[in-house]
Amino acid sequence: MSIEIRNIRADELLTYVDTATTAFLERPAVDRIVDEVRPLWDLTRAWTADDGERLCGTFRSWETEMTLPGGARLPAAAVVGVTVLPTHRRRGI
Repeated sequence: MSIEIRNIRADELLTYVDTATTAFLERPAVDRIVDEVRPLWDLTRAWTADDGERLCGTFRSWETEMTLPGGARLPAAAVVGVTVLPTHRRRGI
């Protein structure tokens, strides 16, 4: 089956956070994390890799600024939570 890269849907946030924490080998209270991040995350900047019905990778970014020498500022994207489940590594995701 081919891997599909796409934005997550609001109803997938729990699965998304669970996938990311699993890939990072963490087992926090996922329900609580989802409640905290739901109003903060821009889901148009959260991506998943899907293998059929299974989320197997995550990527999220947010808007920020980068300060250049001399004090100039440019728009930039901060990147966080780039993960792939161990079962899907080495597949070019």
